[in-house]
Parts: sequence; C-alpha cells; structure tokens
Amino acid sequence: METKNARAWRILLDCYLTAHRFKDVIQAYEAMPEENRKDFACRHVYLLAAANLKQFDAVAGIIQGALNEPNSMAASEFLNKVRPFAERMGPDAHRFVVERIVSQRTWLAAEQFDTILKCAHDLREKGWEQDAIDLEKALRDAAGSARTGMKLDIFDAQLHFWSGRYDLQLASINSVLSKQGLTPVQLKDESAPFACENLKSAPANPPLQGPLVSILVPAYNSAGTISYVLESLRNQTYRDFEVIVVDDASTDDTASIVAPFCDADPRFRLLSMGRNSGVFVARNMALASATGEFVTNQDADDWAHPQKIATAVAELRRDQSIIATWVDHVRCSKQRGFRALNGYFRPDASSLMFRQKPVLETIGYYDSVRAAGDGEFHLRMGRSFGSRSIRKIDKLLSFVSWSDASLSGGGAFQIDSDLGLFSPARSAYRKAFGLWHETANPLYVPFPLEKRPFPIPDSLAPSPGHGS
Repeated sequence: METKNARAWRILLDCYLTAHRFKDVIQAYEAMPEENRKDFACRHVYLLAAANLKQFDAVAGIIQGALNEPNSMAASEFLNKVRPFAERMGPDAHRFVVERIVSQRTWLAAEQFDTILKCAHDLREKGWEQDAIDLEKALRDAAGSARTGMKLDIFDAQLHFWSGRYDLQLASINSVLSKQGLTPVQLKDESAPFACENLKSAPANPPLQGPLVSILVPAYNSAGTISYVLESLRNQTYRDFEVIVVDDASTDDTASIVAPFCDADPRFRLLSMGRNSGVFVARNMALASATGEFVTNQDADDWAHPQKIATAVAELRRDQSIIATWVDHVRCSKQRGFRALNGYFRPDASSLMFRQKPVLETIGYYDSVRAAGDGEFHLRMGRSFGSRSIRKIDKLLSFVSWSDASLSGGGAFQIDSDLGLFSPARSAYRKAFGLWHETANPLYVPFPLEKRPFPIPDSLAPSPGHGS
C-alpha cells in the first residue's frame, strides 16, 4: 500500500514536471528515500525530466534497471510507457522491452490500451509482425467501450493504408464518423490515400443558421494547402460565419489563392501583414477584427469536417454555463497514414471555439509569441473561468496534416510527442507563463502587447512593432 510520504513525493515530482521544472525533478528524485525511488511512477517522471535535459545515459540506466528486475505487472507497465526510449537505445534493448510487454499483453491491453495500441502500430511498421499480431488480439479482446472500438477502427484504417486498400481505409474512418453521428467524407482521388489534401465533403445536409462565428486562419507560405482548407470551411453545414485569413507576409502565392474565395463569397476576408510576425500575432490581428458572437480557429493546412462548426455552436448554445469547446483530431498524411499518438485521437488545440465578448473582456488576446500560444491561452482561460467551463467534444471533427515541417514538428519549437520532449524555448516559455498564471490577477493580455507580463525566450518574440 502506498504511504502518504510516497504519495507526497509523487505529487511533487508531477507538479515539477507539469511546470517543465526538469532540474527540480532531478534534484527532488535524487533526494528521495531509496524505497520511494523504486516506485515506477516516480521513475517515469524522473526519466522524462532527464530526457528533456538530454541526460540520455540516465534514461538508459533507468530502463536497464527495470529490465534487470524480476518480471512483474508494475515493471511491464513502466516498460510499456518508456518503450519509445528503449527503441532509441538500440535494437537489443528494444527487443528485450517488447518481449516483456508481449508477455504481459492481456493485462496491459486492459490497463494501458492506448500505449499498447501505439506499440502494435509501431511494431507493424517495423515489420515485427508476430509481436504486433499478438498485441492486436489482446487489444481486440480488451476493447470494451465504444471509444476503444473506434480507436481500433483507426488502427484498421492504418492496416488498410499499408496494404494499399484506400477504399477500405476510407470505410474504416467513415465507420468512426458514423458511430459519432457524423456524415461520411469522401476522397477526391480514390486511388490515393486518406490525407487532408485528398478529402472532400459528402453532399451537405440542409444548411444551419444561428449566431455569427468568426473563423481565424493565420497563413504563412501556405499556397500548397490553403485552398483545401478554405474549401472545407466553405462547405460547412453551418452557414453564418466569417472567415478571416491573415497572410503573415508570405513569399509564395498564398494571397493570390485566397483572393478568389473572397471575391466569390463575402463571408471570406483577407488581411495582410507587412512583415512576418508569427501565427499568434496573425491570429490576434484576425481576432481584433472579428465580429462574431463565437470565435474559433483553423490552421492553414488542416481539413475541417463539414459539421465541425455546427457541432461546437450547438454545444455552446445548449449549455450557457460553458465558455468554450474543443474537438478531437487525428493526424494523417499520404506518406505514412495515421500518426500513432497514443489512442490516435487527440484534442485539437486550434479547434477551440469561445464566446468572444466575455473572453476578450476577461483574459484578452492570445500571447504574441511565435509558438506555444494555444496552450497558454487555453490554460489562462481555464484559470479565469474554471477548467469545467471548457467542454471537450469527443467527436472527430478535425483532420490535421502530419508533417515534420509543421510548427511543432521540428526546429526551435519542436515537440516530440512520442517521447514527451520539448524544445528548450517551449520549456522556458511554459515555466514563465506558469509562474505568471500562479501569481497574477487578472490574467489579461492586450493586443498590441506593448509591455510583456513575463519574460520569454528571444526566439519566441515576434517582429518589433507587431504585437510586442
């Protein structure tokens, strides 16, 4: 049985990790009594902190230590969580970890369905067929809810992608949509895989009307994607919206591709930035000119299901106690299929739809940074209105383009979602705004932002004179 002392240490480590105080995690773990350091949950937090500090020898030591211990449920649960790190240690370490996972597959599929699903996906992709099949059988036996069944539908879609059966890939995704009460989608080219650029809407339902929704679309060098993005918005079943595209000083044909949409449909508007300042300054420019009762966002390379806007509006109108909603997404590409993030489904940060007047009056605008502003805004909203005021809608309404070149995919603002690793700039920003959230009241951010409420890394700052 866990003691109060052990629980207190675990809570402390979790708090430090959430705040990206990785050095504090290391110091606290090393100061813990030896019996508490054996706790696998504490070891996992320590491993994540060490990895973010690039202390990979410590990561390998923690994993090897677990492998050297007798096989147990707790050890297998831990090894299942850290398997992606073991893969980077080399083929032998990865093989030993997978063997331990497969040996406990029935238990793990029931207790850690999402991570076992990711493991099965990864092993299939590596060609470890028998191990993947063993895990898949355990997953199908363990899938006792509608939600886990839909995750297996996406896994099936991935299997069909690998076999080149794009008709069956589409059918598996439409099975998910049908179970969620959503209309099916279609492929523009039935000989090509499911991907944002290859999607189109099925014939639309009768149009829906209601309060005006402002849809903010920052775009930078998006000539290859912006057309299908705007098509997906134009085909929404909800008709009362305005789309505000902000061209963030693109050097390609983004603006000339957007212009015909504006000429043909008065609901579309194009604003242009004089110089590149980043996605959140561009988003704030759109927000400052928005006239809708509700506001939401659309990334310039993602595809919106035709019922995305209608579903969010209906929830906000149904429950006046909530301030915002957000929906699920999956990441997809024509090269690799669906991204095997744990469970496939992920909350779509950019899908946040909120009530404009109370939000702007209480917390103001997005922070004028080049990355990570979604998370800060969401947490600031939760602190100001209460976490229950933001409603998660468990429906697959966004399809996100999976590319290593995306904002979170690489470079100075990288997030490695497989490993839980963050770039130094993102971690420094998380620590800084976390402290501000804890100590300031009100948590209000104006736009333009003349004076920052907390420091940020230079790499996150926009161009001088644009929101800073």
